[in-house]
Amino acid sequence: MHECRGAGAFLYNAVAFLRGCLPAFVVLVGPAFAQTVPAARIDILLAEDLRAPTPRDLATLQAGARSRDAQTAKLALRALGRLERPSVIAALVPALRHRFPENRAEAANAIAQAAQGWKTAQAISGALTPASVLATLIAELEIEEEASVRAALCESIGRLPYHAADQVARAEAALLEVASRTNTVTDRLGVVKGFEALVRIHRALRPPSPRAIATLRALVGVPPQRTADTPGPGGQTLVGELPVRRATDPLRDARVRRLALEALFTAGALDAALLARAAADVDVQVRRLAVRAAAQAGLGAYPVTSALEDPAPMVRFEAVRALRRSSGELACGLLVAALADPDPHVVLLALDELGGCGALPDAVLRLEEVGSDLSTAGSPRGWHRAAHASWPMIPARTR
Repeated sequence: MHECRGAGAFLYNAVAFLRGCLPAFVVLVGPAFAQTVPAARIDILLAEDLRAPTPRDLATLQAGARSRDAQTAKLALRALGRLERPSVIAALVPALRHRFPENRAEAANAIAQAAQGWKTAQAISGALTPASVLATLIAELEIEEEASVRAALCESIGRLPYHAADQVARAEAALLEVASRTNTVTDRLGVVKGFEALVRIHRALRPPSPRAIATLRALVGVPPQRTADTPGPGGQTLVGELPVRRATDPLRDARVRRLALEALFTAGALDAALLARAAADVDVQVRRLAVRAAAQAGLGAYPVTSALEDPAPMVRFEAVRALRRSSGELACGLLVAALADPDPHVVLLALDELGGCGALPDAVLRLEEVGSDLSTAGSPRGWHRAAHASWPMIPARTR
């Protein structure tokens, strides 16, 4: 402990020395450096690196957040957020009205980051609370015209450390409101990021509502249940009171579908129809997530077995990995068949997993054949298959 304190004091003194030498250094290297790296930014970076241990450092960051130079202000906003001190949120809120959208987005992210200090707080009192910060973010969300900033606000709303179920419900309602009027990929990505964080962090405090689940399913691409025979205004179908736009770009919305599927898996809201849609997605990562979700949720063997024929190696790899959760002759037979896969990573994983198939004679035979085949051992990486095949046959007590 004393050594840590001594090291901290040494570092602080060294930084103070460098800070004092900075003007002379700028003079020595010339005006080009002075124009490229303003001294205010150096001060901000130094204070951030030390996590602002003194009032002077904190004042440096707060003054930087008010700077007229947009880049300097952005650096200071980021630094204030990384302190994870709720007390600095008051200095961040004015930047939600900054003239540049990238600074407004940085302010929204910094507010959510600073609020993480409430996670370990014994009690929260005063005017600044998670509920008041949520109200501020929602108010800005309602008037924000830039999609990238709305996306940052949605993500921050999902990340706040709530302490009551009604706060989670209000955050969910705000995200649903944006989802109901979204018409850009950026908005949809912000909404689904917010939902993914909200479900992952607060599902024990308040699980997602049926309306939220319906929204996430629609973002994955599952056709929503209509409440009318004809589409609503603007080519929308209705799910209760929530309009979900049907015209989405399968390629540009790929990350939206990935995060929505992750959120539904975390919420325990998977079913066969959803996994069938995800398993047929054009995006390889969505298909991989569908295989993993099907295996972990125990929703049948079909998504896993069909994934063994997927054109993407990473999907087939995930399917082989999912087979370890299965038992019996069927799973072992599929692992034996996977030894003929054209991708070496899939084959090596199948060899590893065959170690649990000692009751299947064909599996033992194939391991012996591959383990004794040294015809390619002299080529680059040619020894891998024999080595992986030999490992499962070595008794555990001799390993």
